[in-house]
Amino acid sequence: MVHKPPFYYQEDDATPICVACWETKKLAVHVIFDYDSDRETRWDCPTCKQMFLIRKNASRLNPLPRGPSDNLGWMR
Repeated sequence: MVHKPPFYYQEDDATPICVACWETKKLAVHVIFDYDSDRETRWDCPTCKQMFLIRKNASRLNPLPRGPSDNLGWMR
């Protein structure tokens, strides 16, 4: 078993293993893919019912405005 955060993987198996089941009971339970969006990916464990919501890089999706207010000069 190899840990590649946030999941565990078995050798030659691309489907992630539930972290909660593996770390508490040593059960290698595949998580079930639920959905993928621009902001997040969701996986669910059919055994322990744990939901894994993997958020994607928000700074890449919604860059902060850049300009004179970046140095917070108006707050001085």
